[in-house]
Amino acid sequence: MNKAKWDALSDKHKAIIQTACKANVANQFAEGEAIQGKALATLKSKGVTIHKWDPDIIATLRKTWNEVAAEEAAKDAKFKEVWDNLNAFRKEYSLWSDLGYLK
Repeated sequence: MNKAKWDALSDKHKAIIQTACKANVANQFAEGEAIQGKALATLKSKGVTIHKWDPDIIATLRKTWNEVAAEEAAKDAKFKEVWDNLNAFRKEYSLWSDLGYLK
């Protein structure tokens, strides 16, 4: 949304838009999780073999991405800001990520 238009809205209208956006995101997360099982079953029924990435491949992809991101962060202050914020979130979230789901 155009910032000037946003700034011109009343607090009430801003709250309505913010609430609608939050509800939309929550709905999409819930729906996205809910439909995965059926989607995977449909793919399997059509002969698709579902594979999970090998942990070594995931580790290589993560290491390589971190190297690329560090290079980009060194060149671009905005990228660095976003990258640092993402990493701070990941660090804080890791406790829940490790404990929050049955394995």
